[in-house]
Amino acid sequence: MITKKMSSTIKSVGFIMTLIIVFYHCNYSGKPFGSFDGKAIGIVDSSAEALAFVAMCWFFSISGFLLFRNLTFKNYAEKLKKRAVSLLVPYFIWEFAAVVPLIVIPLIRHNSIVPSKLFQDLLCGVFLMKSLPPNGALWYLYALFLLTALSPLFLLLFKNKNIGWVATVALTVLIYCLDNTDNIVSRQILSYGYIRLVFSYLPSFLIGAFMGHFSENSDGTDKIKYILSLLLAGILFEGAFTGIAKDSLVRILPVLILYFMPDLTAFEGKKAYRISFLVYAIHQPLLEFRRFLIPAVSKIPYAFFASLTLRFLFIIIIIAAAAFIHFMLGKIAPKLLNIVTGGRS
Repeated sequence: MITKKMSSTIKSVGFIMTLIIVFYHCNYSGKPFGSFDGKAIGIVDSSAEALAFVAMCWFFSISGFLLFRNLTFKNYAEKLKKRAVSLLVPYFIWEFAAVVPLIVIPLIRHNSIVPSKLFQDLLCGVFLMKSLPPNGALWYLYALFLLTALSPLFLLLFKNKNIGWVATVALTVLIYCLDNTDNIVSRQILSYGYIRLVFSYLPSFLIGAFMGHFSENSDGTDKIKYILSLLLAGILFEGAFTGIAKDSLVRILPVLILYFMPDLTAFEGKKAYRISFLVYAIHQPLLEFRRFLIPAVSKIPYAFFASLTLRFLFIIIIIAAAAFIHFMLGKIAPKLLNIVTGGRS
């Protein structure tokens, strides 16, 4: 059961995680002013990357949690249909919207367009996962839908609670090992398009799915033993695979936040989710407009401060743009607003 506190946490933290992704993508490549400045901007970049990983783990884990909390083989088709509306439909709309500039700009510049190449790029990026789609940030929507389609396999794993958790921990460790070593699986399978990205976040989805599937009448305290067992597995394998303990902690973090974070004030109704979705959907196509901000921030003496200024300014602009789109569509085309943000009720 999703409590009011959980719902508030999911919306509020989801918005924060979305802003973290925007912060990460809005990088600054200005020349450092001395060695200290170089180290400082390196810390900003590496921190942004680490936080972005936490954010993506949140999205995958919470998606798995919400899907599996009442998923059965009987209602699988209904759940898949709902996920098609909330994930697949907006994914296709935003991706094809991102293609429009690829057609219009060459025409304005009187450059020729090769339809076959454009179609091939679309096919490879939007459908076949051979490359990131035109709006690259939305790759995870497609990935989550594909994982939803595979959810009956995970239901079989969760038929027995203890076996399901052992399998989840084992897969988490195995995936980390495969993803961080040079082996035939990595070379032959994970080198295809952005499959490695999907593969790397699969443990987060599985952990969230397990916790959601066994969440009935749970206040989170019964999950402590599972959390500790995953952390213990990470510590045991740390000697052989450096970083797996930290990785395990990040994987379990969404569950800790969901159950144990104090209540956060969220927007009413669907507004928080819709604005978060719009921020995420529009931020990467609008990254090109950083060039109008860079001349101003580059006058700041230190690249460290320039980087932070650029990132936060861009976040403010994107939030304002998303709020404006939300307001306008809410007034003139509320049904369209509902569709492009996933049709959540």
